[in-house]
Amino acid sequence: MLSRKGSVIGVRNTDMKPKKGRLSRLGNLKQIIHQYFNDEDWKAFRSENELPKGKSEEMHQHILKRITEIEGNRESHKLKIIQLAKYVSAASIVMLVGAALWLSYSSNKQRVQQQHLQASNPVIRQTINSKPIWKTVVNNHETVKTVRLPDSSLATVYPKSQIKFETEFKGPLRTVYLDGKARFKVRKNPNRPFSVYAGGLKTTALGTSFTINTLARKHFVRVKLHTGKIKVTQVNANKAPAYISTVGTVLVYDSAQQLSKIIKATERGTLPSTFLSRKGSLITMKNIPLRKVIGLLNEAYGLCINAAEKDIKQITYTGQVDIQKEDAGQVLSDICLINNMTLIKISEQEFTIQKSNQ
Repeated sequence: MLSRKGSVIGVRNTDMKPKKGRLSRLGNLKQIIHQYFNDEDWKAFRSENELPKGKSEEMHQHILKRITEIEGNRESHKLKIIQLAKYVSAASIVMLVGAALWLSYSSNKQRVQQQHLQASNPVIRQTINSKPIWKTVVNNHETVKTVRLPDSSLATVYPKSQIKFETEFKGPLRTVYLDGKARFKVRKNPNRPFSVYAGGLKTTALGTSFTINTLARKHFVRVKLHTGKIKVTQVNANKAPAYISTVGTVLVYDSAQQLSKIIKATERGTLPSTFLSRKGSLITMKNIPLRKVIGLLNEAYGLCINAAEKDIKQITYTGQVDIQKEDAGQVLSDICLINNMTLIKISEQEFTIQKSNQ
């Protein structure tokens, strides 16, 4: 190595290490030399061979040149990093501004489209601007209660029954929920179907009148058409809907079994013909007075079925009964359900049939 005065004193021991600092702190060449080549180290070092003076000066100039090059490269690298950071920051700002402009444009466009849609369709305008408000009407009295719905349709709510509907029919549908029994006289509106949900059924009509009863018997629903046409659909089953157009037709639905049965009404203008036959265990009846049917069942099953004459004198029954395959209680339950009557079981062999209060 070289002495600070330029004389050659020998090669520095490789075990010697710099005191403190790194090349990243290099700023002044004199300070660097003082830091890494202090007087104590030079004085303590002894060399057996000395280099020529010219060679020592050459080495000294070479070291200074390398230090200058290293510092210059570091400064150039630092300037490149700073310049790159400026470019990245500028690009980020441009992207943020572009995103903000695009969001503002999309929001304004959506708002304009929504305003145009509301202005062109008053029904949609009302539906968007307000949430539906529901109203529930409960009949705890012993007489029927007539309720005028928002579209001027009428609902006759029977005792122990209730209906729920929107205070305004704003959307494309008119929907009512029924628990119990009610008769509906629907105002015609082809653009807004009228639907009643009750006991797992959805009964839909455009302009007609019908009665729905869920009180006659547990798990059973009875739908009767009075005028017009209705469509009855099972809500929780993927089955084809039933279309009823004959006045007086009754649909009976068992929600537990998800089974429905349609009982057709007798055609008007003709006197009902009667038919009664018994082959083995099968009894076939058509328009047989209920009083006579009760007598046949009493004899076939060995029962005692009681009924007031005033409750059954206008009722007839059409159907088949297999006394070996069908239980007597089930047969009587079906008859009561169809005719809106109540079955009371006194014992295994005694029953009472009476007119339903609902």
